[in-house]
Amino acid sequence: MEEQDSKAMSKLFFKTVGKLFCIELNYVARIINLVELQSMPGAPSYFKGFLNLHQKEIPVIDLAERLGFKDNPEYN
Repeated sequence: MEEQDSKAMSKLFFKTVGKLFCIELNYVARIINLVELQSMPGAPSYFKGFLNLHQKEIPVIDLAERLGFKDNPEYN
């Protein structure tokens, strides 16, 4: 029974634009504070830029915009 409980607890829950989402922790490498982003000309509007983490460029997106919630007045 303990094994089932640990699997149930191995999710990261987060809320954006009034909706609750979750992702399994094995897909999460780390959670960091947002820092200044490097932009990329010509990228889609939901792509907010790259952050430099230990000399690696990590892409950052606006999940609400990518999922189409930004234009929905219910979520603004």
